[in-house]
Amino acid sequence: MSAETSTRRGPLCVGLSTPDWPRGASPNGIVTHTVELEAALRELGVRPVILTWHVAPSTDQQPQTASDTGDILDISQFLPRRTLWSRAANKASRLFGADILLNTRLTMMARAARVAVERFPLDLIEIEEALGLALPVIKLGRVPVVVRLHGPWFLNGRALGVKEDAAFARRDRLEREVIARADVVTAPSRDTLEQTRAHYGLALEHAAVIPPPIDCRLRGPAWNLADCDRNRIVFVGRFDRHKGGDVMIDAFALLAAARPTLTLEFVGPDRGLLDEAGELVHVDAYLNRRVPDTNVRKRIVVHGQQPPGAIDAFRRRGLVTIVPSRYETFGYTAVEALSLGCPVIVANSGGLAEIVRDLETGLLFASGDPRSLANQIVRLLDAPEWGAQLGEAARSDVARRYAPRSIAEQTVETYAAVIERRRGRATRAANRPRTNA
Repeated sequence: MSAETSTRRGPLCVGLSTPDWPRGASPNGIVTHTVELEAALRELGVRPVILTWHVAPSTDQQPQTASDTGDILDISQFLPRRTLWSRAANKASRLFGADILLNTRLTMMARAARVAVERFPLDLIEIEEALGLALPVIKLGRVPVVVRLHGPWFLNGRALGVKEDAAFARRDRLEREVIARADVVTAPSRDTLEQTRAHYGLALEHAAVIPPPIDCRLRGPAWNLADCDRNRIVFVGRFDRHKGGDVMIDAFALLAAARPTLTLEFVGPDRGLLDEAGELVHVDAYLNRRVPDTNVRKRIVVHGQQPPGAIDAFRRRGLVTIVPSRYETFGYTAVEALSLGCPVIVANSGGLAEIVRDLETGLLFASGDPRSLANQIVRLLDAPEWGAQLGEAARSDVARRYAPRSIAEQTVETYAAVIERRRGRATRAANRPRTNA
């Protein structure tokens, strides 16, 4: 497949927007997607340019990245200068309920996009739907804009349990506008795309489902039944409502009495859980509420945020890795475990239900239901050899489905179609006969 652009000589040059850069800068799915996509596109002869809000020192030794080649634009450098006039304007805007921080970010994105289009120059920009940040890029009108559905607020906000107030509605309207006005929309899962179509009442005629590219090659030993602890289960994710940390703890509590040697490794940052009263409850307080028996409580080991290598070690030691998110547009955590050959249980929601093939490469449980999760855990505790077979099947399945080169080729085909449609519209407009005044 050729990556030559049809509008000028030279390789196709695309801008990829990400909150942070490079890999390891933050535990964020957009960052992970952008890192993998950038490398895979470069191998195809495409020139990726990173537009990022934050550049951190690189911790990985990669053969070539945008940082190495200088194809990176730090959006933070476009922060508007504070003047007496801007302070007065901001104060007046607050009186009318304006979101000054969001307006500043929109201004920064507009300036960064204008510079990027001229400097590199770009043929296309891909950007997430979040907060409507793609809007100034779309309004600029210089290049086609691909909006990637990394996590629309009507899905992720609800999964987090945030209050659906005026601010929620304002963000939802902004995201609808960029989705409706984008040259094309891509989604990591079919469920995310169809829910977006239904929620906004948009046809999204040219939308495409393109899963993230994921390098599933082993960077250490695979999971092995002989080496794991058959009485240990593992949760990897934030403690919040979105990632279902509460569901994991409640499911463990249901099993604890009948399984006195069972332990839970709880791995991930504590962001806090919004309870029914809207109060933020952190993991220790939640454990005190839900697991009053101190002997059971000692069998739940909370590790906090860990580096990738340590997380893989936890997965290898456990009999099963569990991903109980209430919603995921995709589910990197699940794929990471599956690529090791771990037996995996995931919630039957969003992209997770498209990653795991129930009873073939893992098990599904009813999202948000601790008893359903507990029942599935018991199935693997009672049949660990079967779990090992599921894990082995999963390793080859995810390696095939998410191979970076294949996903990059699908992405380039989508980019080419977008550019072709934009050029066709411009040609028709130029050839349209003018009427007499």
